[in-house]
Amino acid sequence: MVVVYEFWRYDLPTELVRDLLYDLGIPYREKVIRLKRKSLEEQPYDEWTRIHVDPHELVNWLRKKIEKELKDYG
Repeated sequence: MVVVYEFWRYDLPTELVRDLLYDLGIPYREKVIRLKRKSLEEQPYDEWTRIHVDPHELVNWLRKKIEKELKDYG
């Protein structure tokens, strides 16, 4: 597994990355850890997420995407 993105779990950029991977149909996994963070809610800890993608699954996804584009073109 390869880390393709990491950021605070509940922030907007993380939601955008999740949505993009979901829309593209790319399987991913998340690993969540707790880190210190000065948050607006004055909580000392927040959750940090790392989004992982299996390189083999990503290559398979890309191969299928290319094949589909070629079939649709011809």
